[in-house]
Amino acid sequence: MSEVLAYLAQKDFSYKLRGNEATLNCPFCGDQENKFSIHTEKGVWQCFHLNRCGLKGSLRELKRRLGDIEPIIYKPKTYKRPQAAGSVPTDKLIQWFQKRGISSETVKAFRIRSKNSTIIFPFSKDGHLVNQQYRTFDKRTWQEKNAEQVLFNRDRVPEEMTELVIVEGMIDCMTLDQLGLPNVVSVPSGASNLAWIEGEWGWLDRFDTVYLCLDIDPAGERASLKIAKRLGQWRCRRVRIPFKDPNEWLGKGMTKEMFMEALIRSEDMGPAIVRMAEDFFKELLEEEPEGLKTGFPIFDKILGGLRQREVTVWTGRNGDGKTTILNQLALNFLTCYYEQKVCMASFEMRPAWLLRWMCYQARIILSEGGLKEFAKITDGRLAMIDTQQEISPDELIEAFEYLARRNGMQTFIIDSLLRVNLGGGPDWLEKQRAFMNRLTQFALTYDAHVHLVCHPRKGVSDVAKIDKVDIAGSGDISNLASNVISIRRIQSDKEGDPAAVLEVMKNRQLGRLGAISLAFDGERKRFSEIRR
Repeated sequence: MSEVLAYLAQKDFSYKLRGNEATLNCPFCGDQENKFSIHTEKGVWQCFHLNRCGLKGSLRELKRRLGDIEPIIYKPKTYKRPQAAGSVPTDKLIQWFQKRGISSETVKAFRIRSKNSTIIFPFSKDGHLVNQQYRTFDKRTWQEKNAEQVLFNRDRVPEEMTELVIVEGMIDCMTLDQLGLPNVVSVPSGASNLAWIEGEWGWLDRFDTVYLCLDIDPAGERASLKIAKRLGQWRCRRVRIPFKDPNEWLGKGMTKEMFMEALIRSEDMGPAIVRMAEDFFKELLEEEPEGLKTGFPIFDKILGGLRQREVTVWTGRNGDGKTTILNQLALNFLTCYYEQKVCMASFEMRPAWLLRWMCYQARIILSEGGLKEFAKITDGRLAMIDTQQEISPDELIEAFEYLARRNGMQTFIIDSLLRVNLGGGPDWLEKQRAFMNRLTQFALTYDAHVHLVCHPRKGVSDVAKIDKVDIAGSGDISNLASNVISIRRIQSDKEGDPAAVLEVMKNRQLGRLGAISLAFDGERKRFSEIRR
């Protein structure tokens, strides 16, 4: 029995089970219509009395609301203050610091001590010794047990300072202090340990600007971002120097002026998505890149071509020509744009059948000689996802990312959404929205264009015009798409009537909408525009 069902039994709730979904009366709103649904494996739940209740959440949240989880009570930490260890620095220790450019006066100013060839760095808070870090000459380090985590040198920062420099090591802190910077502190135990932030929260609040000069390596980059998010990205700046850390730079001739220049050049650490209008002015002067031409001139004039970094939704009834026209577009891209590479993920037709259609469209005879001609068109630029079974979003995106990164593919066709296994349950619409967001992000990341075939919902008339709201599933499919296009067969034997109508129902970039009449060549399986 799952944890969810065990909990429902514990609460003596009556429920009906349908697959992985249990429905029952909502315990919060007096429901008598079994409007409360909970997934028996994942524990997500919702009351579908949306107007008067609409609560939803996780299994833990359900238990909390029903009084079965006690609130977490915060207990302040207690620390052990150490006794000062060691004695005044030995000549050997002074020489060790001097080799690193640190003078004996600086060592004394920081009250560095030594014991049995071990360096002892004292950590003070409000005049009290709260921690000591030990370092041997062969770089082994350790701290006092159960000691408070505070910033090294924080007591020596003058009260009037409104800017703070944080470095990653005590020696780096001593280096900059010796150059004449009185407002430098060091994290207590490497980049990854951020336990000091909680205890130093009030003290750090006084600084308007915090310069993060952690080591120039992956660990320093990760820690800088985490610290900025905790302390406030609006006041943090990332300092980049030409060497791994300030002490190494000192050995290469760094001066105070050089470091101050690095502070001036430091980078804002605000969210990457926040930029000022002026940042885009250069882009405004650049010519807007044209989208790929489809081989349908009127359609291209309306849509502006098929642009990179977009997702286009194609809809239409069964047999109206969605697969045919997408096959034709893929062939046109391969024929007219040598740099274009296409991936076709058709889960409704075997790759061999799609390629057969493409040969008909290209007027290629199915023979060994004809296939050699076809190979000149494909030329390693056409990939096929070879499965006619349902596929998970993760598996599909993984395949797309592989092709985008390894082969540089930019056009991806999914036929259709119906064969992407998004799972069921009460959150199926949310899963569709999440999948659309993943496709959009993929297109943006890899400068790609994704074509997604979506069927109309059941009950749509076989002859009526299809609108965006007729797409089956979540309204976010069309909301999140860059373009929405429908193709509709015309049932008419009248001479001169079109075989189909291609309609641009959404065009986010240009806003132009319109319908195009199409003729169809059944022998070649090709559509063409009718120009009136």
